[in-house]
This record gives sequence, structure tokens and C-alpha cells, in this order.
Amino acid sequence: MFAGYVGGSYRPGGIVLLAVNPGGGGDAYQQTAEDVVFYPLLKAFRDCAPEKAEALFGRINDEFASVLPRWNLWRILKPTLDAAGVGLDEVAYLNAVPYRTRENRVPKLHAKEAAWRMVTGPTLDALRPGLLIALGNKAGDVMTRLYNGSASTECVPRTNGDSYISDGAKSALKRIACLRSA
Repeated sequence: MFAGYVGGSYRPGGIVLLAVNPGGGGDAYQQTAEDVVFYPLLKAFRDCAPEKAEALFGRINDEFASVLPRWNLWRILKPTLDAAGVGLDEVAYLNAVPYRTRENRVPKLHAKEAAWRMVTGPTLDALRPGLLIALGNKAGDVMTRLYNGSASTECVPRTNGDSYISDGAKSALKRIACLRSA
């Protein structure tokens, strides 16, 4: 489980980025060098005593920020940050479903709804975003179906492997930039 990332400069009314679920869930998945560092922190967080949770969450945030630029996700996340005129430290990042899935399949509807009810929705309530940006149409579908908060919403479509920025993503990034200047 990946509980998400909250930048040290994030404040209520800020931007929350929403992906559908952590990637790399294929049965033949080979851990990366980043995983070797990141996963033990996630396991320690899951198993820690409440008084150690805040410090471990801080370490997870630090590690996430350092490995993210090496992940394919960065290829769409960085242009999204640029369009919004913010740095990674100013946003929060969540997965609609905070678990990997078998063979990297899209989570089933009941899993999305349960994760939203138990994890994602309450986290968004606590973060109180002003703008919720879904990264990819799959995350956008979950956001449209389950989010009932007051934040403005936008969806930035992704491509397979985030290998390029689609015309739809370019349009979404322009809308995000306009929100910033409004």
C-alpha cells in the first residue's frame, strides 16, 4: 500500500494529484533499485507503532520525491506541475486505490469504491484541496464517479508508458495554466 505523498509546503486549498493505483503490479514484475529502498519504508510504515508513523511518513515523502523523477509518471506529472506553476513540495499525490493489482490490471469497481470510502475520500477530506487533478483517464473516471468535494477538478490524459504528451493532455495543461492565471 502507498498512502500517498504530501509535500512539506502543501496547504489546504492546494493541488492534489490523483493517479488510479501504483504501477508495476505485473506478476513478473522485477523490483527496481528505487523499490529496494522504497518498499521497506512502506512496510515499516504499515507495521509501525502510532507514535512512529509521522516520522516514517516523512521519510516516505522524502524518498518518493527523490525517486519520482526516475519513474515514467514524471513525464506527465512534471508538465502538470509546470502548468499549475507549483513545485512537487507544494502538492499532495494520492492513488484512488493505494494498492497494486495482479497483472497491473485496472482495479475492479468494488475495490475502487472501498478504497475511496476507507482511504482516498477521508484523505481528500483532510487535505481540503482547491484543485484535484486526475493523472490519466482511469483516475479521472474514478474522480468523476466518486469525488463529491468542493475542489475544482481536471483530468490530464496519459499515454501508454507516458511516452509522449497527447493533444488531450496538452489541452488539459492549458486549462490548468488558465486556472493559475485566473
